[in-house]
This record gives sequence, C-alpha cells and structure tokens, in this order.
Amino acid sequence: MKRQFQLLHSLITLETDQEGLRNEIDFVSQDASQSLPVRTESVISVQADRTGYHINRDGQRYLVGKRSWDLVYTLLRLIHEHALRTVSNCIRVHAGCADYNGSRFIVIGEKGAGKTTLMLRMLFDREGFEVSGDEMVLINEEACMPFPRRFHVKSGNASLVPEIRPCLERSPGFLVEPSRRLYGFSPAEAGFPWNIVSKTIKAIYFLIPNHEGESRVEECSGLQMMQHMMPMSFFSESRDYLKIQRLCRLSNGIRSYRLHIGDLGTALAIIRDQQSSFDK
Repeated sequence: MKRQFQLLHSLITLETDQEGLRNEIDFVSQDASQSLPVRTESVISVQADRTGYHINRDGQRYLVGKRSWDLVYTLLRLIHEHALRTVSNCIRVHAGCADYNGSRFIVIGEKGAGKTTLMLRMLFDREGFEVSGDEMVLINEEACMPFPRRFHVKSGNASLVPEIRPCLERSPGFLVEPSRRLYGFSPAEAGFPWNIVSKTIKAIYFLIPNHEGESRVEECSGLQMMQHMMPMSFFSESRDYLKIQRLCRLSNGIRSYRLHIGDLGTALAIIRDQQSSFDK
C-alpha cells in the first residue's frame, strides 16, 4: 500500500506492505490542492511486529510504541518537520484559516476555545466561506498560507456540526478515550474545495470561549492582538525573538477583533458582516 502527496514544497511517499496499517497511513495523508514547486522528496516505510512500529525515513530508523496513536503522532512529526524545512522566513501561528468571498482571515485561540468547531461550521455553512485549515498558518509579512493537514475532529464535535457525521464515518480515526474518537477529516473527501494558496490577511480573530452563551465581537488594538498571538507563534529555534517585531508590524496593519464565541450561528454572522465591510 502506498500513499503519495505533496506537502508544501515536499513530495511525501508513505508505504507499507501491511494492510492493517491503512487507517494510520490514511490519517497522516492529505489531499489538499497545491501549486507550489516540489523541491524535496521523502520516502517513509512502516512495519509492525510484537515490539511496536518500525519507521524508516530516508534511511533513518525509528521504533515507536504499540499504540496506533504513537505511530500516527511520530509520522506526523517526521512529515511536518521535513516539509517545514522547505520554507523559511515565515512565522508559524497556531490558527485556523478561511476566506469569505475571497477575503482572508485567520482565527486563533487557546486550546478548547472552539477553533476547530467554528472552522467546521464555516465549512458546512457554504454561504461564501472557504475554509483551508484549522491548525497552523505560515505568515510572511501580511500574507499567510494554511499548512495542509487533515482536520483533527473529536467525535463530540458532531453534535455541534451534525452535517459532519456521515463524513466522519468515512474518515480514518482512533479511540483516544473510552467513549471518544479522534478523526482525520479531509474537506476534499467531503466535496469541498481545499486549496493551499498564500493571500493577504484582512482580519485576525482571537476566540474567547463563552460556551452556551451569546457570541459578540469587539475590536482590539494591535498591541493587544500581538500579545494574544505571542504564545501561539514560532519563528525558529535560534531566532524566535525576531517574531516580536514581525507580529507587531502584522497586528498594527490588520484589523483585529476579540470574538466571544458562544452560539455558532451568531459567530458566523458576525464574521460574515465584518468581512463584508472590508469591501465597502
């Protein structure tokens, strides 16, 4: 079994002769549309025996534990490390990425704030939204490009976005808790456009949880948004301090909002109104 896909400037080949690993291989593969030139290639093979999973990446060998998630986590790390080496001068920000009628915005928030759920609701809304990521964006000056990775969707999200249920039944997934599964959801497999392109950012939204309450929005200053983004961004191991100046320039030149997120329908209406106002 073989899966081959592009990830930024990298061509990744995953292969195994064990049919029982199909779920794990599919989980880490992705099928986003990309037009970037391929600069590097990497071949990763996977085997399993009673001692655990054996990974061979371009001649380097790794042994991981016996749980499926151990294998998936290691494969994602190796694949992403390889792909990210092909891009430079970008700040990585833990954020969702979407466009409304062609106008790009990013959504950041701490763990549990509801970022993935909001991005999924936008995706299935179909009213002008095109969602391209829920995990990470690569920012260079005022432009950003989503990092192509399957959306990691917990089974509990299906109650908030019921349209996704039939899609999750066809998606690779794992039991991560006694009663909860984690799925690898591909927008393309569900029939949505999933295009990885760089665009100028028009707005940044920082999510503040208000679960079971009302959604509302407020403007915030560039300094406040920079402070929100700092712990969720990374430049490089040796030059991470440089992100302060870059984030300052970015947040001072882009409209910034705090979105208190409760009711998802209202949250979408708020973003739709804000993004529409940019063209007036």
